[in-house]
Amino acid sequence: MENKNNESKNKNFKRIKLFSYYGGKFHLIDDIMREMIRIIEKHDIKCVVDVFGGSGKVILSLPLKYKVNRVYNDIDKRLTTTIKLLMDKEKREKIIDSLEFAIRSRDLFNEYVNSDWNNLSDEEVALRFLYISSYSYSADFTTYGYLKNASRNHIYATIDNIKNNWKYVVQLTNIENLDYRDLIKKYAGDKTLFYLDPPYPTSGKKYKYSFSDKDFKNLKKVLDENHAKYIMNISKRDFDFIIPIFGNYTFAKEYKNSVNNKDKRLEGFWIKED
Repeated sequence: MENKNNESKNKNFKRIKLFSYYGGKFHLIDDIMREMIRIIEKHDIKCVVDVFGGSGKVILSLPLKYKVNRVYNDIDKRLTTTIKLLMDKEKREKIIDSLEFAIRSRDLFNEYVNSDWNNLSDEEVALRFLYISSYSYSADFTTYGYLKNASRNHIYATIDNIKNNWKYVVQLTNIENLDYRDLIKKYAGDKTLFYLDPPYPTSGKKYKYSFSDKDFKNLKKVLDENHAKYIMNISKRDFDFIIPIFGNYTFAKEYKNSVNNKDKRLEGFWIKED
């Protein structure tokens, strides 16, 4: 599929990062943004919804000059709680202060991983979540992965990201903590574009909430029933699983692997805009 948007064809977009999270789209951002902007401009889109928001990198990276409602959603309440708190100046500064004095410790990491999240205050959820994000191996949120020869304390990278990028967080119109079906039904319309990055079937266990064959079929059903415009990307390793449900991809492209930045993987894009 040839991108016909000459204005943004060769543009590299700023990647907005708050914290590390499994499945980040660092190497895909330029192509995601180009397709998103093309559809926004072509169809006069008024609302962009990041259905499986994760770290928020995609919705936050949409250039601010596009005056659309920006909706972030994730079913994992640790994520939505953390992002909501980062929107509040006083709470954001308290979290940063707490992170700056946090002790680097495998025992503390494991204690936080095994937290009873439902019985924590919102501030404690955000603090523990960001601590785990900073020190987990490949952002898998289960394995302590701090490297002894690292040039800097990883938690300071998270602090810098928050300090540098909080202004993008406050541009979010809504933060939702909804099941994808309820979310799509709530926001569907001719002027809405959904971005979909669901948990991949082959690695879904690394997410707190995995996706089953039934979920993907239900996702396709609710998108079709609501005549939704969407962009969805899935790794090649799951093509045999996804293509029978969504049909063949619109286009595919090879990208560097975000984990080691050396190996490459093929990523397919499914786009529906009519």
